[in-house]
Amino acid sequence: MAIKIILGAIGAGVAYFLFQSYSGTTNISTFLRLLSTICAGLYVGLLGVFYVLPALSHKAAQSMFSDSNEKSEQDLLHGARALVAQGDYENAVAAYRKAIIKDPSNRLAWTDMAKLYADKLEQPRLAVASLREAYEEHEWKEEDATFLLFRISERQLNDCEDQEAGAATLSEIIEKFPSTRHSANAMQQLRQLGYTVEVESV
Repeated sequence: MAIKIILGAIGAGVAYFLFQSYSGTTNISTFLRLLSTICAGLYVGLLGVFYVLPALSHKAAQSMFSDSNEKSEQDLLHGARALVAQGDYENAVAAYRKAIIKDPSNRLAWTDMAKLYADKLEQPRLAVASLREAYEEHEWKEEDATFLLFRISERQLNDCEDQEAGAATLSEIIEKFPSTRHSANAMQQLRQLGYTVEVESV
C-alpha cells in the first residue's frame, strides 16, 4: 500500500512537471523540458518494474507449469508403453493404473491396459473387467460409453469365447442407447450371432 501511495505521489509530480513544461504558460528552458520528459520516462519504467514485469513473470510461470503437467501426463502413458515393449507387463499395468488415477477420463489408458491384459498377460477376463470398470466408474459421453461397451463385447466374444456374455453386452447397448447408430450396430452384430432381434421403432 505504501509503495502505491509513493508511486501515486511521484506520478502526480511528474504529470504536473510535464504540464508546466509543455503548456507554454511559463518560460521554461529546453533543458527543463528535456528533464521533465526523462523523468516521465523513468516513472513509466518504474511502473513497469513494479507492476508489468511481475505480472508477465507470473503468467510465464503458470504457462510453464501447465506445459509441464501436460508433458508429465503424456510421459506417463509413454512410460507404460515403454515397459510393455521391455516385457515388464506387471509394472506396465501399474503405470497405466497411475495414469488412470490421475485422469479417469483417459480412455486410451483404459483400453491400452485391457489390451495388455488380453494380449500379453493372457488374462482376457481381466481385460473385460477393466473395461467394465472404466464404463461403470466414470461418466462418459455417448460415443465413449458405447465404444467401451463394444470393446467389452468384442473381448467377451473373441477372447473369452463367451457368446452369452457378449450378446448380453450388445443387448445392453440397445437398451441404453435406443434409436442410435450404436444400437443399430449392436442389433446387426446380434443377428450375425444368430439371435432374433426386433427392429426398433423410431
